[in-house]
Amino acid sequence: MTFEQLGWLVTTSIAIVGLVLAIRKSKPDISNMNAKTTQLFQEMLAKEVQKGIAKDKTILGMKMRIDSLEKEYDKVCVENENLKDWCKRLVKQILDAGKTPVDMHSHNRGAPE
Repeated sequence: MTFEQLGWLVTTSIAIVGLVLAIRKSKPDISNMNAKTTQLFQEMLAKEVQKGIAKDKTILGMKMRIDSLEKEYDKVCVENENLKDWCKRLVKQILDAGKTPVDMHSHNRGAPE
């Protein structure tokens, strides 16, 4: 083996040893980095889940409110129909008595009588 080959062998051996040591040292760093990255992703996921839960609660609350308003609307519609029928019967009763009923549009809405 020549001096040049020996130098090349020593240099290559040192490089390989350095590479092996660097890989061994970086494994814990990579593992630590993976653990930190995993933890960050878990925290981000937990925050997103919490946001999703909050949105679901808001949507559920809105659905309940809409259901309540729809029921109230149905009641108002029924009451309105009953009032229309009652008004028609009252107008007929007044007309049958020979009187003139008050014009429905003679009062402004919300104005005191």
